[in-house]
Amino acid sequence: MLLPRLQQVFRVTHHTKATPQGKVTTEVLYAFTSLSPEQAPPRRRQLHRGHWTVENRNHLPRDVSLGEDRSPIQTGHGPANHAARNNLALALLVRSERGPTVPLAQSHFCTCRDEALEALQAKQ
Repeated sequence: MLLPRLQQVFRVTHHTKATPQGKVTTEVLYAFTSLSPEQAPPRRRQLHRGHWTVENRNHLPRDVSLGEDRSPIQTGHGPANHAARNNLALALLVRSERGPTVPLAQSHFCTCRDEALEALQAKQ
């Protein structure tokens, strides 16, 4: 068997207003878990949303804005050091509140380098 610990497979349907015109899009996802039906009854299956919170707030900005997935650093302590540096940069960008998104904060600091240095030195 491909997934020997597989206990359940379930479908999640999301309806989202994705445009200013109010067009509703429907997305159907299929998920699976090693939890038994007793451990994860239908109402507990909402737990999968917690994963996407982490993905959207941490991994996505690191991959898209900081280019972490395109990094050629792949040996020794390099990847861990690179990830730590990206975590620090992301925290500073978010904390700075210099833009509603990470790319806008990056753009702001690229043009206002004195403010970038101040943000690095700021104590909170």
